[in-house]
Amino acid sequence: SEASFIDRNHLDYCYTDDQPQSWMKIDLIKYSIKPTYYSLRSDKSEHNNKLRNWRLEGSVNDVDWVTLSEHTNDNSLGEKQFSAASWSI
Repeated sequence: SEASFIDRNHLDYCYTDDQPQSWMKIDLIKYSIKPTYYSLRSDKSEHNNKLRNWRLEGSVNDVDWVTLSEHTNDNSLGEKQFSAASWSI
Protein backbone atom coordinates (compact mmCIF):
# COMPACT_ATOMS: atom_id res chain seq x y z
CA SER A 1 0.00 0.00 0.00
CA GLU A 2 1.06 3.63 -0.37
CA ALA A 3 1.06 3.94 3.44
CA SER A 4 3.70 1.22 3.57
CA PHE A 5 5.79 3.16 1.09
CA ILE A 6 5.59 6.67 2.50
CA ASP A 7 4.74 6.51 6.21
CA ARG A 8 7.87 6.59 8.35
CA ASN A 9 6.03 4.84 11.21
CA HIS A 10 4.34 2.14 9.14
CA LEU A 11 6.01 -1.26 9.68
CA ASP A 12 4.56 -3.24 6.76
CA TYR A 13 6.97 -4.45 4.12
CA CYS A 14 7.11 -2.51 0.90
CA TYR A 15 9.24 -4.06 -1.81
CA THR A 16 9.47 -5.18 -5.42
CA ASP A 17 10.57 -8.52 -6.77
CA ASP A 18 14.34 -8.91 -7.07
CA GLN A 19 14.31 -8.09 -10.78
CA PRO A 20 16.25 -5.49 -12.78
CA GLN A 21 14.26 -2.35 -13.60
CA SER A 22 11.74 -2.90 -10.76
CA TRP A 23 10.03 0.30 -9.65
CA MET A 24 7.48 1.89 -7.32
CA LYS A 25 5.38 4.98 -7.94
CA ILE A 26 3.36 7.35 -5.75
CA ASP A 27 0.76 9.47 -7.48
CA LEU A 28 0.27 12.69 -5.55
CA ILE A 29 -2.89 13.28 -7.61
CA LYS A 30 -3.49 17.04 -7.47
CA TYR A 31 -0.41 17.99 -5.47
CA SER A 32 2.87 19.24 -6.82
CA ILE A 33 6.08 19.21 -4.79
CA LYS A 34 9.68 20.16 -5.39
CA PRO A 35 11.67 17.91 -3.04
CA THR A 36 15.05 19.02 -1.73
CA TYR A 37 15.71 16.03 0.52
CA TYR A 38 14.51 12.45 0.96
CA SER A 39 14.99 9.53 3.34
CA LEU A 40 14.73 5.75 3.14
CA ARG A 41 14.63 3.05 5.79
CA SER A 42 15.39 -0.64 5.36
CA ASP A 43 13.39 -3.49 6.82
CA LYS A 44 14.01 -5.56 9.95
CA SER A 45 16.38 -8.03 8.30
CA GLU A 46 20.11 -7.78 8.83
CA HIS A 47 22.58 -7.93 5.93
CA ASN A 48 19.90 -8.84 3.35
CA ASN A 49 17.50 -6.85 1.22
CA LYS A 50 19.32 -3.54 1.57
CA LEU A 51 18.76 -1.12 -1.29
CA ARG A 52 22.10 -0.34 -2.96
CA ASN A 53 21.26 0.82 -6.50
CA TRP A 54 18.31 3.08 -7.35
CA ARG A 55 17.07 6.27 -8.98
CA LEU A 56 14.60 8.76 -7.58
CA GLU A 57 12.63 10.25 -10.46
CA GLY A 58 9.88 12.82 -10.77
CA SER A 59 7.29 13.65 -13.40
CA VAL A 60 4.63 16.31 -13.84
CA ASN A 61 2.73 14.39 -16.52
CA ASP A 62 3.41 10.67 -15.83
CA VAL A 63 5.10 10.43 -19.25
CA ASP A 64 8.32 12.46 -19.07
CA TRP A 65 10.52 11.50 -16.11
CA VAL A 66 13.51 13.39 -14.69
CA THR A 67 16.18 11.74 -12.53
CA LEU A 68 16.39 13.66 -9.25
CA SER A 69 18.96 11.43 -7.56
CA GLU A 70 20.85 8.32 -8.67
CA HIS A 71 22.72 5.84 -6.49
CA THR A 72 25.13 3.07 -7.46
CA ASN A 73 26.64 0.74 -4.84
CA ASP A 74 25.37 3.09 -2.12
CA ASN A 75 25.93 1.51 1.30
CA SER A 76 24.24 4.30 3.26
CA LEU A 77 21.54 1.91 4.45
CA GLY A 78 23.68 -0.07 6.86
CA GLU A 79 23.53 -3.75 7.70
CA LYS A 80 21.50 -3.29 10.90
CA GLN A 81 17.74 -3.64 11.20
CA PHE A 82 15.75 -0.58 10.18
CA SER A 83 18.81 1.27 8.91
CA ALA A 84 17.92 4.78 7.72
CA ALA A 85 19.67 7.36 5.59
CA SER A 86 18.86 10.72 3.97
CA TRP A 87 20.08 12.50 0.85
CA SER A 88 19.78 16.01 -0.50
CA ILE A 89 18.55 16.50 -4.05
